[in-house]
Amino acid sequence: MPTEKKIAQVKALEEKLGRCAIAVSTEYRGMTVGQMNDLRRKLRENDIEYLVVKNNLLAIAAENAGKSGLREVVRGPTGIAFGYGDVVGPPKVLHEHIQAAKIPLTITGAFTDGRVLQAAEVRFLATLPPRPVLMGQVMGGLLAPLRGLAYVLSYHLGGLARVLDARRQQMEGSES
Repeated sequence: MPTEKKIAQVKALEEKLGRCAIAVSTEYRGMTVGQMNDLRRKLRENDIEYLVVKNNLLAIAAENAGKSGLREVVRGPTGIAFGYGDVVGPPKVLHEHIQAAKIPLTITGAFTDGRVLQAAEVRFLATLPPRPVLMGQVMGGLLAPLRGLAYVLSYHLGGLARVLDARRQQMEGSES
């Protein structure tokens, strides 16, 4: 029989799953309390919420929120990082903190945009450059052909101008 506390936990998880852009599942086995506090502090600085959850309660909340695929990436003692803004932010912050602090936290997967991401896909997301850099790269890629065209056109126009100038000088020399 479900208790009031568990019902409240499921409702809270359901609300967070409904609002989040990405939910990253982690296994925290082997972490100390100090390491967990450092992790939570780092995530809070980046507007990411981290909760240790019971797998059964998470499964019920995910089902109610329409994100039942999250069950596929939940294994062992589970902590979920909820990212409400950029989809790349939580995986990146988690990955960088794991590398820097050398903690035994394992990313087991994620759920975003109705899609389940396996651990390798989450690691790939974590290695993407920041959004402004990606936007700059895309814009540079779009502008490169235009710059090339402008260069080619200006080069040929410059050549035509040089030929016309040489012809003008030749004509002036023949008149004298």
